[in-house]
Formats: sequence, C-alpha cells, structure tokens
Amino acid sequence: MKNVLLPGLLSAVLLMGCSSDTELTPVKAIHGQTMKFTALQAENKLNPYDSIGRNYRVFLSEYQNTGYNPTTFSGVSTAVATIMGSKAVAINNNEQALLSTYVSSPSLSLTTVLANSTLSQSAKDYLTTFTEDFITLRHQPFASAYTEIVNFEDTVMNSTALTTNDQRVLFTVTSLARYSLDHSCCEDTDWETSVGNIVAATAGALTDSDRAIQYLLITRIAQHENITF
Repeated sequence: MKNVLLPGLLSAVLLMGCSSDTELTPVKAIHGQTMKFTALQAENKLNPYDSIGRNYRVFLSEYQNTGYNPTTFSGVSTAVATIMGSKAVAINNNEQALLSTYVSSPSLSLTTVLANSTLSQSAKDYLTTFTEDFITLRHQPFASAYTEIVNFEDTVMNSTALTTNDQRVLFTVTSLARYSLDHSCCEDTDWETSVGNIVAATAGALTDSDRAIQYLLITRIAQHENITF
C-alpha cells in the first residue's frame, strides 16, 4: 500500500473509546441464536472499531443463511432492514440514487463525498489512498490484503494529524474492508467486494457506524443479486 506522507506520522495518539453507535448487538443476541462464521482471521483487536466489521459479517451471514431472494432494490433494502432491525433506517429515493452512483462511479463519488464532509484534509488523503489501493487489495490473497490493511490501521493509529472523528471514520471503513475481503465469509466467489461498496461504506460512516454497515450490505447484496438501482 502506498505511504501517506502526512504530518505527525508515527507519533503515538491516545484513541478515545468507541462511541455508543459502535456498541452493536452481540452476535448471539441478534435473533436469539449464534451465527456460524469464523471471524478470527479477519479481526484486528488493535482497531477500536473492529466490532463494526464483525457485526457486518453477522448480518451478511444471516442474509446468506435465511434464503432471501430479492429481485428489486426495494427488496434488498427491505431484507437488510429486516436483518438489522432497529439499527436500520429507511432508505429514501435520494439515498438510493446516491448508492447507485457510489457503485457506478466510485472515484468521482468519493471525491464528492469527502469534499462535502467535515473530515480533516489528512483524513481525506488517507481515505483517498485507501480506496485507490483497494482496487489492488481486493485481488490479493486475503493474508496479503489483511497485512496491508492492518499496517494502514497502525499508521492511522499513530498519526497526530487526525481528529477523533477522523479516526472513527477511518477505522470503521478499514474494519468493514477487512471483514468484507475475508474469503471465509463467502464460499461463492461471486460475493466480491467492489470499490463502490467501500465508497458506500465511507459515506455511511460519516453519519454513524450502523449506516456504514447498512450501505455496505445494500450495495454488496444488490451487486451479488445483479439488481440495478
């Protein structure tokens, strides 16, 4: 992964604890039963927002195991809302159009998303670099991609140029990317994660963690089901 030359790299930063929106439902409590999937190889305990990626995988596993068969965007959105329960929000027409744009034009969309955000310039540079490098990461063996993402997370953790909110967004996106790339989540090779999915997750993360998960689930499932939206 490219080096991001930003001021203050490698200076230790004390990260604040996760905000309440990262306290997601425990795996076994979602529907009264424990979902069956292996997350250990994807986790990075040093990322304080690692639970976001784990919970995303729980929801994705439930979708795969429950037999949903949506044929429209509305069907995908409804399935995700059912799985996530109270953590999901209603997706309006404007959001649907934005999600479609994230998938179809990820680079341009990311530029717009970041320009309209309150993130620092340093965080915008980090996210731009990570998204650009994701094009390569998604085609690497998971072990290699995992190492690069964890190294990136270490750089983020040690940067003094980032605010607490910058770090929250960055760690949310990298956690979702790690768990999304973990091949053990999807034996079906059609379950690929696109750059557009990561842009959608980034846009959602600017609001909160649950929105990041919901946007990633919707775009990834819609692509897998070959649904145009």
